[in-house]
Amino acid sequence: MISKAQLKKWDHKDTQALYKMYDNLPETEDLIRVLGEIVQSEPLTLPTISWLMKHHLEKRQNSRIEKEPIINLFPMAKDWSTRLHLLQILPYLPLGTDDIEPLLPIIEDWLENEPNKFVKAWAYNALAIFTRLIPDLLPETEERFSLALEEESPAVRARIRKAIKEQSLPISFN
Repeated sequence: MISKAQLKKWDHKDTQALYKMYDNLPETEDLIRVLGEIVQSEPLTLPTISWLMKHHLEKRQNSRIEKEPIINLFPMAKDWSTRLHLLQILPYLPLGTDDIEPLLPIIEDWLENEPNKFVKAWAYNALAIFTRLIPDLLPETEERFSLALEEESPAVRARIRKAIKEQSLPISFN
């Protein structure tokens, strides 16, 4: 296992260092839980851990996923890179309607206050996922998407259109 000191000293730029860290992680079914426990005791490791979790889930798409350790990280995410990693992890999680309640206010806050366009784009993607799971969110989501398609950057608009299609939402805009 890699040390907490190694996890804390990542410079947020050198992805090769992250690949090396990942390669040194143990092959275990409960890696997500183990990484989540490290973050709970060492919050400064969160940007590194979120990247490692994302990479792990991208590599092992068909493996059993423990969603609670990841969901528990959302309130802790303060920097844009951690937020982005967590949002990009959401499509891999077997979310249920009960999981949406604690996440929705966080995602709404990021949609309103996050200056980073990539985080904002993926927050709209999260909202599309939530709306597929909770159809009662559709009117609010449709209104929010409509406004965003007028005001947001091209990258954000593209992610919204893709999210609508991927989640098969009954939303259409001219």
